[in-house]
Formats: sequence, structure tokens, C-alpha cells
Amino acid sequence: MKYLYMSVIAPAFVLVPVSAALIRYRALTRAMRVLFGYLVLTAVVNAVSTLLAENGHSNLEIFHVYTIVESVLLLQFFYLTFRQRRPKRLTRLLMIAFPLLCCLNFIFIQSISGFNTYTRPVECVLFMALCLAYWWQAGDAETGGSWTAVPVNWVLSGLLLYFSSAFFLFIFTNFMFTQYSRAVNETIWNIHATLVAIMYLLFAIGFSKCNR
Repeated sequence: MKYLYMSVIAPAFVLVPVSAALIRYRALTRAMRVLFGYLVLTAVVNAVSTLLAENGHSNLEIFHVYTIVESVLLLQFFYLTFRQRRPKRLTRLLMIAFPLLCCLNFIFIQSISGFNTYTRPVECVLFMALCLAYWWQAGDAETGGSWTAVPVNWVLSGLLLYFSSAFFLFIFTNFMFTQYSRAVNETIWNIHATLVAIMYLLFAIGFSKCNR
């Protein structure tokens, strides 16, 4: 199988937080259960996209739709995590505005059969901002204890790590495909896959911190 690490091994790390969530499921908050649903969806999408690629079919159409569903689920996670009214209202607004932007993009701007290099960077900025906004407004106030004892902090660390590092990658994806060799592209996407795996491990730690 081509690209075994980036297409199978790294994505399979999603099973680590899924398993951790199942073990702690009764102790999960509503927000963490939404995150669990997001991870299950991600596992299914990864499996389907890999099967399509291995059989010579394009899987880019899936990722246009996946970007929409991913954003809605993560925004719902933030909605349930935020306590203040203003960020809650903002996340509700974004649940409508960002999917609409994605639809407009693949209908009128970028082909659905190509990589969505316009909306993915916007998504990165969006979630980086929400992670920082949560820490700015909440901090350790939820527990009054250790930062590491708060499950959400581990989740946000994973999201911030991934979306901040993937930002420029998504912007220049189409450029890299045409200007750089296959070996260079494979190295870059292997780095991306590693960051995804690290994000999943941070999610798993977050689930393990959930207590009744």
C-alpha cells in the first residue's frame, strides 16, 4: 500500500481517543461527547477516503463535505464549552456562516474535485482564535486547580497544535503539488500526519482526565 504511514498508521491513532472516550463515556460532559462523535466520524471518513484512494478513485469530494461537518461538530463543542453568552452566540452564527462559505466555495469558486485551499485555512484561523479565546476568558477558573487537570485544556492544545501547523500547508497545497517533487510532498504530508497523530493523543489524555 502506498503512503502507508500517512494514509493508515497515523489516522489509526484516532482509535486511541475513541477507546479512551468509551472507557470514560459515563463521565464525559456534553461537549466531550460531541468531540467523541466527531472522532468516530473522522475514523469513518479516513477509512472511506483510504479505500477510495487505494482503488484509484478521487477522495477530494469527501473532504469538501467533511470540512463542513467537522466545523459544525467542533463549533458545537466550543458552544458547549464556552460559558459566556457572546462566544456562544458567535459559535452559533459561525455554524451557519462557515458551512455556507464552504458551499459557495465549491459551487462557484473552487472545483469540488480539487483541494479546498480557500476554506481550510479559514477554518484553521477560526479554531485557533476560538482556542485562544477560551483560554483568555476561562483559564483555570473551571477547577481552581491544575491546568492539566482540566480535560478541555488538553483538547484545545491538540486543536491549536494541529490547526496552527496545518494553516500554511492548506494554503499552499495546490502549489506544492505542481512545484515540488513527489518525495518533498510525501515528506510534508508525513509531517502533517504526525501532527494529526499527536492531536489524537492529546485528545486521549483529555478524555482520561474526565471524572464524574
